[in-house]
Amino acid sequence: MAYEQSFNVLNRRFDGVWRKYFVRYNLSKEEQVLVALSIVKEVSEQFENLQYHVPYWPFTKSGFSQEDLVSDLLGANMAILDIHDQNVVREWCRDVPNFIAEDIWDKTGGLKQIKTWEPIYEHLKIQDDKSCCRDKKEPTPHWPDQLLKIQSIPKGELWRDWTLKVDWFYKYSGEPYMLY
Repeated sequence: MAYEQSFNVLNRRFDGVWRKYFVRYNLSKEEQVLVALSIVKEVSEQFENLQYHVPYWPFTKSGFSQEDLVSDLLGANMAILDIHDQNVVREWCRDVPNFIAEDIWDKTGGLKQIKTWEPIYEHLKIQDDKSCCRDKKEPTPHWPDQLLKIQSIPKGELWRDWTLKVDWFYKYSGEPYMLY
């Protein structure tokens, strides 16, 4: 399988992180989710690291910005859980209206660089009601129970980097992909 994150400059793909993986055949649904989240985590962190360093940092100031990893996890959830309506996720997360987001920006000085997959609840310091990612029944904000949290399993038995030397033969030989 292949997964990438990239960015465009003037409507052209400029740079990014592209990876190919060999995923074991016939995984259970739970194993498939773990492998998918592991791949998203690996590529997302590599991509944010790319943007965090020279030569991109002076131009993008985007590497590991506060919303990056959390929004990647929301996107992965939508793909894994087969959610086609982003309004479903917005309802679960209690989306912050633009005027509150702008107020947060003004009062906190903008986005900060963080390397966590957990949302930062900056707005709680500013406004208690209408909190993002706060369950309506729970007073404490938390990641919605309906959504998967980031998890990862090490490369090895279930997934690994795709390598030309080994995997090309199996792709074109007709042999099954069950190497392990």
